Amino acid sequence: MTVKIVVFALLVLSSLVMGKVTQKKLNAQLADLLVTIRGEISSEVESLQTNLTLHSAEIESLRNTLALYRAEIELLQTNLTLQNNLFENAYVVVHFGNNNGTFYTVNPVTGFVEWTYNVGGAVRGSSAVGPDGTIYFGSDAGFFYAINKDGFLKWSINTGGFVRSNVVLSNDGTIYFGTEESEVYAVNNLGVIVWSVAMSSEVNGILLASDGTVFATSLTDVISIEPVSGAVNWQYHVPADIGSTVAFSPDESVVYVGGDNKLIYALATADGTVEWTYLTGHLTDNGLAVDAEGTIYAGNYDHQLYAITPEGTLKWTYLTQNYISAAPVIGSDGTIYLGAYDGHVYAFNNDGSTKWVVSVDSAIVSSPRIHPGNGDLYVGTLRGKVYKITPDGTSSILIETGFSVQGTPSFSMGCSCNS
Repeated sequence: MTVKIVVFALLVLSSLVMGKVTQKKLNAQLADLLVTIRGEISSEVESLQTNLTLHSAEIESLRNTLALYRAEIELLQTNLTLQNNLFENAYVVVHFGNNNGTFYTVNPVTGFVEWTYNVGGAVRGSSAVGPDGTIYFGSDAGFFYAINKDGFLKWSINTGGFVRSNVVLSNDGTIYFGTEESEVYAVNNLGVIVWSVAMSSEVNGILLASDGTVFATSLTDVISIEPVSGAVNWQYHVPADIGSTVAFSPDESVVYVGGDNKLIYALATADGTVEWTYLTGHLTDNGLAVDAEGTIYAGNYDHQLYAITPEGTLKWTYLTQNYISAAPVIGSDGTIYLGAYDGHVYAFNNDGSTKWVVSVDSAIVSSPRIHPGNGDLYVGTLRGKVYKITPDGTSSILIETGFSVQGTPSFSMGCSCNS
């Protein structure tokens, strides 16, 4: 009963007590009060019924939503079970080539050779693996190859010159590589050449920006290429030999490259403008690495690893026992790994202190590769061995090929499934 009805009832009763109304009039007033009360109750009941209807609809909607969530959870659980079953029967395999022209696929745990493919010319560049397991690499025989995950040739391209650059795959499946004949190639996964761009000299390295822009280095130039058309965005001439690929700053606004004129260049990715240069002690033309904080790491022929700030000032150096002819690599925890010509693999903290140093059988001229799952390091040597080194510095020989291994390994997912 509302306050209005209560007040009205009190007034009627007060009038009765004080004798201000007759019985007949009181009866009429009580009848009016009863009508009012009934109206109020009816209105409140109607309101409650309306609210109940709305709440019932909301409850039904919540039930439907809950049913959808349950269905999604069941689907996720099913997918998780399938993924677990897959990974229980799958393993990562490592790929690399040697100077005898043999390309290997090896189980990185047991060292068992899954298959080999002979190409008739030294394999000195790095390989890359597509999402379907196809392995792409080039050789000194003048061909670029696509080998399926079972070790059979899918297609090859006669480039007319050595293919010693790294290989890079874009998100749309385009494969990029360079040749000694000064060409940068863009090829689709069917082996059809999409475009090629001529540079001034032998192409050493390829790097892709997150927007797909292609950056390539020749012996004397850095070039930026539009990925769809192959149009050149800009080209910067370095007055020195460049021996390897470039590296980006974390935000990709700057690209770094070193030359045999002892300089490291910081170029704006937008237009190739030189932002700064840093003078080292000797040749710095074999590749760079950049960590998440933007520090640039560069090996040098003066036997030192340089750490340089994003502003172009020296942070620290570390002196090895011989020259460094390959780029460092950065682990997921920020560890800097370096293979050197002195026959050692080094692991550094980002302050320049060493975590460990591992001796191998001979010189290293290529960058190590980090296992995508457990963080183990794989690196080849000039005497043809491939080493596996755990994150704590424990080393073992994975395989002895008998011929120099000069390219950085790659990984793909193998499967021991019966299907």
